[in-house]
Amino acid sequence: MNNSITISPETIAELIESQYADMIEVAHTVGVDKAEWKPLEKGRTVLSQLQECAVRADRMVATLNGNVFTAFATSEENAVYSTFEKAIEGCTKNAANLAAKLRTLSDDDLLKVVQTPSGEFSLARLMIGTYWNACYHEGQIYYISSLLAE
Repeated sequence: MNNSITISPETIAELIESQYADMIEVAHTVGVDKAEWKPLEKGRTVLSQLQECAVRADRMVATLNGNVFTAFATSEENAVYSTFEKAIEGCTKNAANLAAKLRTLSDDDLLKVVQTPSGEFSLARLMIGTYWNACYHEGQIYYISSLLAE
């Protein structure tokens, strides 16, 4: 695994802020009334995807502060973002907090390697993964929006 990827904290902070804002904008096109609808009653809801992104950004702040990285969100963590409005607020606040924390770090800080349930990753890779995760969920939310379009 290549953990020597370099990206400046400012660049990844800007990418995360921008991507979370884009994802939230798309979520608003689905709206609160359809936030818990899922394709074929088997897929993920917009709400569950927003919850995941809110928790991930919060966990990344904790990881950057030296806490152990854990894999999946607990039901207690998701419960904090139990409604569309709370999930949107969590994504907005947690992405802003993550970006602010990133802006306190140096390029070298992001080269630090931490243990995760999936192996060792540099903080840079974890931050890029957080950005990518929000990109992925924006696409999934677009998909749900397209299925709901009249």
